[in-house]
Amino acid sequence: MVGRNGELRELQHLLATPGLRLVTLTGAGGSGKTRLAVSIASELVRTFPDGVYFASLAAATTLEVMWTTVAEALDTPSDRRTAKALFDQIRHRRLLIVLDNLEQIPDAGPAVASLLAEAPLAVVVATSRRPLHIDGEYEHEVPPLELPDSSDLSMVAESGAVQMFVQHAQMVKSSFRLTEENAIATATICRLLDGLPLAIEIVAARAKLLSPQALLARLDKALDLHTVGGLRPTRQQTLRHTIAWSYRLLEPEPQALLRRLSVFAGGADLPAVSAVSEAVSDVQSDPLDVVAYLVDASLARISDGLEGEPRVSLLETVRVFALSELAASGELEATQAAHARHFVDVAEVLYAGIVGTRHLASRQQLEVEQDNLREALTWALQPGAPAVAGDRTHYGLRLCQLLGWFWRRSGNYTEAGRWTERAVSLSAGRDSTELAECLESLAIIRYAQGE
Repeated sequence: MVGRNGELRELQHLLATPGLRLVTLTGAGGSGKTRLAVSIASELVRTFPDGVYFASLAAATTLEVMWTTVAEALDTPSDRRTAKALFDQIRHRRLLIVLDNLEQIPDAGPAVASLLAEAPLAVVVATSRRPLHIDGEYEHEVPPLELPDSSDLSMVAESGAVQMFVQHAQMVKSSFRLTEENAIATATICRLLDGLPLAIEIVAARAKLLSPQALLARLDKALDLHTVGGLRPTRQQTLRHTIAWSYRLLEPEPQALLRRLSVFAGGADLPAVSAVSEAVSDVQSDPLDVVAYLVDASLARISDGLEGEPRVSLLETVRVFALSELAASGELEATQAAHARHFVDVAEVLYAGIVGTRHLASRQQLEVEQDNLREALTWALQPGAPAVAGDRTHYGLRLCQLLGWFWRRSGNYTEAGRWTERAVSLSAGRDSTELAECLESLAIIRYAQGE
C-alpha cells in the first residue's frame, strides 16, 4: 500500500494484542482510511478462522440501514437482516468486521458497543472522521500521505503522496513518469492537496490530458474536479463534495467557527481564535471546546506553538472550502476586520517587546505570525475596498508603522517598501503620526535600496 507499509505493520501487530477488539481509524483522508482498513483485513485473513468481512456504510444514515448492510456483508439471509438476528449469527464466531464510514450514522458508537458485547469473539476495525468514544476503543489517526520536503528528484520520488500521484497518473496514462522536468510541479501539487489520497486521485486522473505543470496552473479548481471512472458515493465524486459532506454533519457553532478559521494563514493561537469567534454572535460556547470538536471531526489540527501553547490550523483544502462558505454566509468582511484588529493588537505588544527586553522572543513570534500579518495587510490595504468601523486603511498604516523596524532589521526591504508605499498612498491627505512614521520608514527603505 503506497506510503502506508509501516503503518500497516503497526496496526496488524496491534490487532494481535489479546483483549483489543476495536480499532477506529480516524482522520481527514476518507479514501486513505478505507484503503488502510482493507489492507489490514486482507493481511489478517488467516488470523480470524471464521472470516473477515467488509461492510461499506457510505450510503447508510440510519441504524436500521447500518444493520441491514452489515448483515448483507455477512451473508445473512435476506429475511433475517436485523441486529438481533445478526448477533445470533456471530455470537460464537471469531471474525473481523470492517465497518467503513460510520461518521454519518446517529448513535454509531452505542451500536458498535452492542455488537462487541453480543459477539465477544469478534473484532471490529471502523473508519470514521471522529472516534466512537466507547470503552475499549483504540483510536488511530490516519495522517495524510508523506509529503516531499525537497525538490531533488530522488527525494520527491520517495514521498508517499508523490508515489500515489504517479500510480494514479499511470492508470490513465501508462507512459507517465516522474522526471526532473515535472518533479517540482508534482511535489507542489501534492503539498497543496495536503497529501490527501482522494484529492491526489482526483487530480492525478487529469494527467491523461495535462502535464503536472499544466495541472498545477489549474489547481485553484481542484475542489470541483470530478473523479474519473469508478463508482463512488456522491459525496466522494469531488473533493468539495467530500469536505461539504463533513461540514454538513457539524452543529451550527462548529460550522461557524470553521468558517472563521479560514481567515488565518499559517494557523492561529487561542487568543486569535477567540477574536474571530466573537466577531459574529452565533458562537457562544468556549472557543476551545468548539476547536476540540473540530479536531475530533478531523477538520482542524492542533500543534504546539511557541512556549508549548496550542496552535490551530486547517488543511489547505479545508481552508479553501471554508473560506468560500464564509463568503457565502455574508460574514467574510466582519471576520477579516476582526482578524486585522487582533493582529494590530498583537503587533503593538510585540513592537513593545522587540524594542525592549523581550527582543528575541518578540521577533520569533513575529516570524511565526508573518502569514497572518500579510493577510491583515492585504485586507486593510486593498484599494477601493469599502470602509469598516475603525477605518481599514488605518489598520494597514498602523501595521506598517509597527512592523517597519522588524522588516528592516530582517533585511526584508522589498516587502517593507511594497506594503509601506501602499499604506502611504492610500492615506494621502490624512495626516497622522502613523503616516509620518511610515514616511520616515519608507525613506530609510529607499535609501537602503540605493534610491
